[in-house]
Amino acid sequence: MKTWKLSFLSLLLLSACSNFTFRTHISPEIGDVAARSIAASDVREFSVEEISRREKEFLGEIRSSYCQAGLSKPSPSRSLLATDLRYKTVGLGGNGYTVMECFDSNAGCNAYLECRALAYTVRDGSL
Repeated sequence: MKTWKLSFLSLLLLSACSNFTFRTHISPEIGDVAARSIAASDVREFSVEEISRREKEFLGEIRSSYCQAGLSKPSPSRSLLATDLRYKTVGLGGNGYTVMECFDSNAGCNAYLECRALAYTVRDGSL
């Protein structure tokens, strides 16, 4: 009985606030970054074998690299570059990508990593 009353009270409070709007001083750029992050969370990495079995449209080549300029900076990692590859895939209108190669170098950095990938729109609904 107590649970029922609590549920009813919660529903009543939520419906009372349904026409309430919030105004903030958050810049539109922060909203854009948040929207990109949410969209990028739906992007999936596929292996070459997986992507070959999917109904897809090729969108283009994407690259991501990271140079560790100082020892106090984070070292490059594939997961760090994967986040950037997801953002770039969304920028092309895609929802999937396949990493073709990653390589490291010191190229004037303490550590350097670069990945090259292909972006796709995967249509078969099996993401």
